[in-house]
Amino acid sequence: MIIQNPLLTGSLSYNGADLSNVTSSNANSASVSLILTAVSSSNQQLSASYISLSASYNVFSGSASTRITVDSASIQQVSASLLQVSASYIALSGSYNTFSGSASTRVTKIENNYATTGSNSFRANQSITGSLVVSSTITAQTLVVQTVTSSIVYSSGSNIFGSALGDKQTFTGSVNITGSQTVFGTLIVGGESPVYLKFNVQETSANRVAILYKGTQGADASMVTAFGTPYLSIGAQENLVNSIQTIGFGFTNGTSYIQPAEIGFQTTSVSGYTLGDLVFATRGATTNTAPTERLRIASTGAATFTGALS
Repeated sequence: MIIQNPLLTGSLSYNGADLSNVTSSNANSASVSLILTAVSSSNQQLSASYISLSASYNVFSGSASTRITVDSASIQQVSASLLQVSASYIALSGSYNTFSGSASTRVTKIENNYATTGSNSFRANQSITGSLVVSSTITAQTLVVQTVTSSIVYSSGSNIFGSALGDKQTFTGSVNITGSQTVFGTLIVGGESPVYLKFNVQETSANRVAILYKGTQGADASMVTAFGTPYLSIGAQENLVNSIQTIGFGFTNGTSYIQPAEIGFQTTSVSGYTLGDLVFATRGATTNTAPTERLRIASTGAATFTGALS
């Protein structure tokens, strides 16, 4: 059967030999064979192109899969972070709602009871209006106190008051010292009002109450061998003609009880560095009366007795 210029819109089934076996006597059949051969060759090239393209897609697919997986993980992390932030905002919103309702009460409680709890570090200057009560230890590099109004039980260890010779420490009231006291410099007792310097040493009668000494004990070459540098001086730059500077002996209460005996110096001239007489006085009665002069050694060396010599 011969079909002229066939147009096939479906499939072509051929039972028998291959199309290449179509006899040469049929020119149209030969043409069909050539055409089919050319189409087959084109299909093979197209198939090769598709295979190559498919391989490229396979390679790209592997790379794309990795990159999409990484991006997906990042997106999941961002999503998780957003969820956490969202939860934080929700919690914060709830806190703000609660605080807003009781802000006045809570602020009042903070102001009246405490500022903060736990361990805290403060910088710069701090100002406290009111009292500060510390139940433990205060450690400070420098402590400046304007007034100490309460008694302090004790200050342990060694303490230093002042840092220069011009510094002055003022005590109003009594100062009790248990132990020894060493004074480097001048000890001045007194002021504008009359005062008494009392040595009240609770010792037995067998012990000395006071000892005045200077220099190294023993054969000290600095010991003086002439008059002019006494161990104990009575009087300073005060001077008045007929004034008497004495040392009292005997029974007294330190104030109103007059001692029964005195030894002293009576100024007779205030010219230059002054001069005077050494006097001895005793009391001849048991009444609370001043003693009477018994012996005078004048500045010239003459001795005068007011009583009988025996």
